[in-house]
Amino acid sequence: MTNKKMNVESFNLDHTKVVAPYIRLVGVYSGENGDKIYKYDIRFCQPNKEHLEMPSLHSLEHLIAELIRNHLDNVLDFGPMGCQTGFYLSVINNDSYETVVEALTKTLEDVLVATEVPACNEIQCGWAASHSLKGAKQEAIKFLDKKSEWKMYLVNNKFIFKSIIKKSKIRKFFYPRFLFYLAAKLRIAFLSNSISTLGAILTLTVSVPTSIISPYIPANVTILSPSFKESCNNFNSLFRFDCGLITIKYIKPNNATIIIILIY
Repeated sequence: MTNKKMNVESFNLDHTKVVAPYIRLVGVYSGENGDKIYKYDIRFCQPNKEHLEMPSLHSLEHLIAELIRNHLDNVLDFGPMGCQTGFYLSVINNDSYETVVEALTKTLEDVLVATEVPACNEIQCGWAASHSLKGAKQEAIKFLDKKSEWKMYLVNNKFIFKSIIKKSKIRKFFYPRFLFYLAAKLRIAFLSNSISTLGAILTLTVSVPTSIISPYIPANVTILSPSFKESCNNFNSLFRFDCGLITIKYIKPNNATIIIILIY
């Protein structure tokens, strides 16, 4: 395996680290006129351990591609992975991860009551003989049964939290030891549902030693002030960086509560 960064995003993903099933935002791509395309990795099977049989995969592709458009606006494309472990979904100008999850849930529920595979004929399909409605329903049931795990690829893989922090450029402001601490905090917060995820935006409220943030606080702000509101009337962002911002919520002599917003 090479460490060279490749052009294809999935080739840079360590498939031995992820835990399926999951729904992962692959990336956001901007058009010349301001449009944004959001691409999702919808992984049904654990890479290199299992895969979808081709007739089931093929029928799921037809069913989901047709039915998801009843629940989600601006769908550009839905297609299978060559490795037969999942699918890619691309939508335009819709940044809501939760909306995608809800739409996919409703779509798979539609699959369970479908009486036929759409466009399953030689005129509309290039391999009409390779379909299985029964197989598609079985895979839909398996994926729906593990809905609670769709976001768990984040929780089960600490390296992802570290990569989020690394990508956010927050490392410019804090020493390495604190970054590991923050990565652990992210994971714990995700497990306890005290973290908010909106597509590619992650928000965390965390307590840190005041000494860590004091170098970035304006001179006119008093560290010993009992509250952020009293001492920071017109001061909102502690500092901004490439992929997010940090805001003071509360300041005390020994510790401060800050809100970290990462765009990953």
